[in-house]
Amino acid sequence: MKILHKILCLPVILMALAFTACDRDYDMPPLNEPKFELPADAQTITIKQLREKYAAATQSAPITIEDSLYLRARVSADDRSGNIFKTIYLQDETGGISVLVDQSIVYSDYPAGQEVIVDLKGLCVSVYGDEQQLGHPAGYLYRTPYEQFKQHIHRNGWADESKVELKEFSN
Repeated sequence: MKILHKILCLPVILMALAFTACDRDYDMPPLNEPKFELPADAQTITIKQLREKYAAATQSAPITIEDSLYLRARVSADDRSGNIFKTIYLQDETGGISVLVDQSIVYSDYPAGQEVIVDLKGLCVSVYGDEQQLGHPAGYLYRTPYEQFKQHIHRNGWADESKVELKEFSN
């Protein structure tokens, strides 16, 4: 009987030691808000102006952007739901455009509501289904490799999904 009592008490004692030995004070990782400062001589452009300037782009003949232009927009749709594949949609007050990226699960870095500043130099405007899109001229189907994507698309501030207002735009 004493052996059975010792066998039953041993797990209880070990559990009590395990629970009291846990350290529950965790160090919080630093949360640094992403900020991007435009260069002093930066020339900005709206999506509508971008569409008009590169209206001659086609599916078979994309136009590479050689000017040093910046676009300030907000991610209006991402690939979180699984219905959008390797694309994010950007929108400003003048219109919207899709940006092709050769990466899945982009929403973890660029969720809907994230304000972004796009360095357009080196990207291209192509057309698919009569809609203009931004991509990389050397990428497969004009998709931008993710490392280059992060060099062109800069996050600015925290994502705020309440600022996404889906509108219908006409070309």
